[in-house]
Amino acid sequence: MSALELGSLILAVEFALVAWAILFLLLRRQRQRLESDHAHANTAVAQIETTDVSRRAALTSLFESSYRMPSDELAAKVDEYVAREQAFYKVMLSLYLERDGARLKDIPEELTKVLTPWANLKPHGMVPADDLDQLESEKAQLSAELDTTKHTLDELMNEYAAAFSRTPRASKLAEPSPPPQAPPPTEFSDDAWADSADEDTLFAETPSMTERSEPDIPPEEPDDPSEFEIAVNPLDPMEQEAARLKSSQLFGDDTPDDDSEEELARQELDGLAGLFSDQSPSESDDEEARAREELEGLADLFETPPSKPRRE
Repeated sequence: MSALELGSLILAVEFALVAWAILFLLLRRQRQRLESDHAHANTAVAQIETTDVSRRAALTSLFESSYRMPSDELAAKVDEYVAREQAFYKVMLSLYLERDGARLKDIPEELTKVLTPWANLKPHGMVPADDLDQLESEKAQLSAELDTTKHTLDELMNEYAAAFSRTPRASKLAEPSPPPQAPPPTEFSDDAWADSADEDTLFAETPSMTERSEPDIPPEEPDDPSEFEIAVNPLDPMEQEAARLKSSQLFGDDTPDDDSEEELARQELDGLAGLFSDQSPSESDDEEARAREELEGLADLFETPPSKPRRE
């Protein structure tokens, strides 16, 4: 074996040893890196599991305070969001451990799966955006109706205040007036009776033209006052009795003028005044005026005409 062949064999063995050494080093380094990656992944998983309880508590507090989510939906919603987050963590750890570049394109999709529920999350009882325009129009309509109702209530309150301000005045007007007093009986003095007697004598001494031209005619007897009373009869029995007493006092009727008759007349006049006082002010005034007219008419009927002298 020549020296050249021996040298070539030695070089080949040395090269093989170096190659095996390099391969061993590479394999060892790769194994160490894999072990390190798994160790890091295990650390991340352990940290996620450790923070799972605190994460659930944070989500529960967030949903209760900010989104006012009811308790029956709260637990299910928290579990859903935690599961989505854990799925995203698993995908990221898989990409880290496997070093698969083809799965890098799946990162946006996995991220969308996590963020979409948060974007669509709304407070409990919140109105969707589609119904917002309709609610705005209804709000404007209700505001207009409220203004109209307020204006109507203001008018009603003004009318009520005006009516209430007129009520004291109306109550004062509605107070019953004092009962009308019966007119006092007219008393004729001696001079008045003397004047009337003189006038009767004068008319008796001076005959009229009719008496001169006509033959003697016996004087007509006055009709019975009761006939006129029946013919007129505008008053009820109480008013007729009062009128009769009044006329007897005025014109000196032959009715006996004792104390009992005067007392009876006073009682009847008081009853008549009480009857008028029970009526309203306007009705009592009308009744009083009508009674006076009827009394005057009865006085004219009961007045005895002067006797006419007869020719002998």
